[in-house]
Amino acid sequence: MTTHSDDFAFVDEEARARLAEAAANAPDPEAARRALGLLRPSIELASGEGPACGRTRLGGLPPLPPRTGWPAFGGRPLTLAAQLDCAALSPLLGDEWPLPRDGLLLFFYDDAFGELNPKDVCVLHVPGDAAERPAPPGTPVNPEFPLAAAVTPSLPVSFSHAVSTYLEDLDLIDAMDAVRALTDVLPQVDYRLLGWHDGGADGLAGHRPLLQLETVDGADWGEIVNIAYWIDDDDLAAGRFDRAYPGIEVA
Repeated sequence: MTTHSDDFAFVDEEARARLAEAAANAPDPEAARRALGLLRPSIELASGEGPACGRTRLGGLPPLPPRTGWPAFGGRPLTLAAQLDCAALSPLLGDEWPLPRDGLLLFFYDDAFGELNPKDVCVLHVPGDAAERPAPPGTPVNPEFPLAAAVTPSLPVSFSHAVSTYLEDLDLIDAMDAVRALTDVLPQVDYRLLGWHDGGADGLAGHRPLLQLETVDGADWGEIVNIAYWIDDDDLAAGRFDRAYPGIEVA
């Protein structure tokens, strides 16, 4: 489990003040201050809240190099959920940025993802100058929603295994209260890059959420209400994004 026990350089002064006050007012202030060690950097992606962060957006057509095949599942072409402009996003986290510093990360989905084979690719890293490719016949294409980006600290939800493990010397309720006091002052995020899983899923050991998306009005997500793309820490460090995999929640 990767945590940050340094000076939390990714947390701005306003958020630091809120968290410090929340810890001081927690049922057990010392436990809450310890729980700050669980903070991870993340980026909030928001539609309609300021200028887009480069070519970062939801929906649209994927930019694909000529020799790159369109990702498919069960013989059916996938739909583009989101694309991230790494060159535009990376300066936001500086040295904390674990992704490529150029190119685009493309995230695809299908409403039958529950049966996805681990060898099926749903995330691609492509050059930033790749041209958009028309969708194969019959493939849903969602409306484009440009996304603004801002750094925001992330904590696991209070009932996650990460909390009970990190504060293992505390009673479970006390550990949950310590973290809940902090998460109560953090903003709610619909689309999160990096950080902890907002729904409390712990994932496999050594794995973390790469991108979390909520359903969007006007998008054809079928029964899906949110998608989290997960990746192994070693694959993340090596840039093996073709090994990322989705976790979905359906209505």
